[in-house]
Amino acid sequence: MNSIDEGIKAMDNVDCFFDLLHQIGASHRKIPGFKKEYFWKIEHPFLEAVRLTLGDRYTDNMDNIYRITIKFLIETVVSGYETAPDHEPNDNVKRIKEGVNNAATTTTTNTNTTNTEDNKGGAGKGS
Repeated sequence: MNSIDEGIKAMDNVDCFFDLLHQIGASHRKIPGFKKEYFWKIEHPFLEAVRLTLGDRYTDNMDNIYRITIKFLIETVVSGYETAPDHEPNDNVKRIKEGVNNAATTTTTNTNTTNTEDNKGGAGKGS
């Protein structure tokens, strides 16, 4: 579901959107025994999650919109799977993934820096 979330967030930049979803599809070629039909297994759980999340706000129109959206997302991922050459992710995908990884690294680094400063402060008080 995280990949779907990233795909939806990237929709405002068409190049990044297609690059990301194609790369997600391509990356699944490396999974032994994986078949492209498996991507479609996410359709029903996704729609059910949206329905539960929106509750009374989930109208027939919303259902239609989300069905079209998830179908388009999955078709794009499948296209990436089918046409996957053996190469590294392109720059758009790297930038998106680095942004996610940098956010996690920054949080970890900030926590470690705080702990280190606390340790230094404690050592200085005892001197």
